[in-house]
Amino acid sequence: MVENARKYVNEHPELYLQILKMKAASGMDDRMLEIGLEAIDAIPSKLLIRSTISLWTACYAHKLCRFDIREKCWLEAFRSDPSVINYLRISFLPWDSKQYHDQILSMIDTAWKESKSNGNSPLYFAESMRESSISRNAYCSMMFFEQQFDKMEKTGMSVKENLGWSSTFMKEGLAFLLLLLYRGNAYPVGMSAMLSRSMSACGFTKEAFYFGTSEADDKTDIEVFTGILADWKDTVDLSEKEVDKWLKKLDIWIRRRVCGIMDANRRNYYGECAGFIAAFGEVQESLGETGAKARIMEQYRREYSRRRAFHEELRRYGMRK
Repeated sequence: MVENARKYVNEHPELYLQILKMKAASGMDDRMLEIGLEAIDAIPSKLLIRSTISLWTACYAHKLCRFDIREKCWLEAFRSDPSVINYLRISFLPWDSKQYHDQILSMIDTAWKESKSNGNSPLYFAESMRESSISRNAYCSMMFFEQQFDKMEKTGMSVKENLGWSSTFMKEGLAFLLLLLYRGNAYPVGMSAMLSRSMSACGFTKEAFYFGTSEADDKTDIEVFTGILADWKDTVDLSEKEVDKWLKKLDIWIRRRVCGIMDANRRNYYGECAGFIAAFGEVQESLGETGAKARIMEQYRREYSRRRAFHEELRRYGMRK
């Protein structure tokens, strides 16, 4: 099987993956690690399947306590598929993730430049020959975790229209920035909605995050993600001026969105608007402004006093009246 995989690696790189999967419970961990590393070297780095092979190889390295090799496999998984979940794994699971930081940034930059020149979409061949690409939303999400907030805004949030946001990074960007500014570990209803939106933007599940390890716990996807977020926020140092800057921008963006939805009478987006309004109030309260959420929600209720369906959504997010 290995001889065939070597012979046909250029046409059928999936043969290596089949071997790694078939022998997962065979007790041949040393041999499988050797084969996996051989495959990583033999398969072109642009192929998505190389990422999956790298993660399977990382599993064998983990079982053998070869953590240095495991982490290098995570890095190679990211090289071949610069997705947000692969980024989070190599950025937050290693004992010393800083050693990979320069390489990660270089990979992001290269993938982004290549994706823009290719129309920002993957090239489709046979499943095993698909090439990697990085989407604008993935790039912006990684810029957020890299604390390059201005670059995130410029790339994905320079939108003048109040509608048509579903094809942009505006909603995800709002959620990320609200999470950035929020102080506290307990997430109220509005912030919980932002947390869910951010997890979706990252394609985050616990199973995917821990792929390439043997980690197993009883935590939920949300609990694992909030743990990552909390550790990350400990490294962020925003000045009061920066906090004020983003609060003002968030206020403008949310007001624009609500205005656009109301003017177009898009009732199916009332809940989305209420979630952003609630989260914005919760952020301000977490920063020390007592009663901010109730005050902001009441302002919107009065401004759109005849929109009963909108009022119901505001109540769902905590408005008392």
